[in-house]
Amino acid sequence: MFRMHQSTRRRLFRTGFLLVCVAPLVALAGWGWHVRRAGYAHSHEIVLRQTLGLRVSIGQVIHPRPGVVRYQDLELAEAETGRAIAQFRTAEMRAPAAGNPVELAIHGVTMAPEGTTSLFGLVDQLLRSDFRSGDTYLTISTDAIKFDAASGFPAIKGMTATIWSTAEKAEARIELISAEPALFNSGPAISSDTASEQSNSWLRVVRNRKADKTIEGFELNTGALALPCDALAPLAGGNLAGMSGSQFQGEAFATQEENGWRVVVRNARLLDVDLDQLVGSRFGHQVAGRADVQIPWAESKQGRLREAHLVVSGGPGRVSRSLLAAASQSLRLSFKYDSAPGGDMFPYKQLSAEVWINDQGAVWIAGKCDGSPGALLLAADGEWLWTQASPQPQPQPVSALLRALVAGDTPTAPAKPEIAWLLARLPIEATARRATPPK
Repeated sequence: MFRMHQSTRRRLFRTGFLLVCVAPLVALAGWGWHVRRAGYAHSHEIVLRQTLGLRVSIGQVIHPRPGVVRYQDLELAEAETGRAIAQFRTAEMRAPAAGNPVELAIHGVTMAPEGTTSLFGLVDQLLRSDFRSGDTYLTISTDAIKFDAASGFPAIKGMTATIWSTAEKAEARIELISAEPALFNSGPAISSDTASEQSNSWLRVVRNRKADKTIEGFELNTGALALPCDALAPLAGGNLAGMSGSQFQGEAFATQEENGWRVVVRNARLLDVDLDQLVGSRFGHQVAGRADVQIPWAESKQGRLREAHLVVSGGPGRVSRSLLAAASQSLRLSFKYDSAPGGDMFPYKQLSAEVWINDQGAVWIAGKCDGSPGALLLAADGEWLWTQASPQPQPQPVSALLRALVAGDTPTAPAKPEIAWLLARLPIEATARRATPPK
């Protein structure tokens, strides 16, 4: 060992102290300042905005440990209108280990009053996003989600989601976890774990990224939950005419084939349908009241209904003379007004009918009102307003149903804009065959 002068040793010690202690501290302080400044949060907002297609606002970006980034006070809004969608108290993203997904844990979720209509649109945007990292495997979890009371959403204690994205395919599976187990009124006893599973809703969405094909599809099973139709509208191409404010419960499957979409709905119900919104505001007749629609089975191809089995029940409500007369004339129903009070609006206490439509354009309608076989509509005093003209329902052309909605003087459905939407989606009729209704 060679001997150094004392002043040389002091200079070496000072240099070592600066390199080992002071420099890291200064670098850490500088990094902390960089992370906490508004510009750093803004850079993260830009990246998220490009991925989600939404306006993004971040209160603060924190790195609690290596490989983890935490966003505090995160807000999402529609890109064009600026309408609020959701607020997150924290959203923490963890970088994956080899072969594991990126994990996103969200806490303190509050949906804006009108934000639920953008939920499934956000899923579609994620599946269309071009993730710069290449193949993406992402899992998302939340605690309880707070919805506005007017949204119609049931209480949700959490959500889990998994998203896969490759150069050829993107797929998402989402499960909404019910805050309460399902209530089963009959059948064998069911454990609380099984009841909770059957209470949950799940959605699977698939998108093909290949340039020569854009085949997409989805599967929805709401379990025991009823989800608002407004939130499901993006799955139906944004168009659920007359269903705003109602809820859907059941199963739906859809896939885009070469000639268009094929959609199947089964074991389903539409709840709390506003008849004025569905019929009155669209076709000119007046009708007030709400109804539930059971859908044991319905199928459409290329945007046109192929076959359907529906059970409609509702009441009390009120119906106009014009609708009573038009439906009676067009659908071969017997009718009477003697027991109803004078005026143009007649109160009714029950609406109940079973409807079948086949791919030949034939429709069967059977009355199911209580205590009055064949009656479709009972007046407030219990007398029927509509009933089947014959003991067994006979097949009729779909155009008869259209004439009932918008009365015309010609033997075919009137060419009016009010029914153009229906004409494009109901089966084009062949000659309605006189046969027994489907079982």
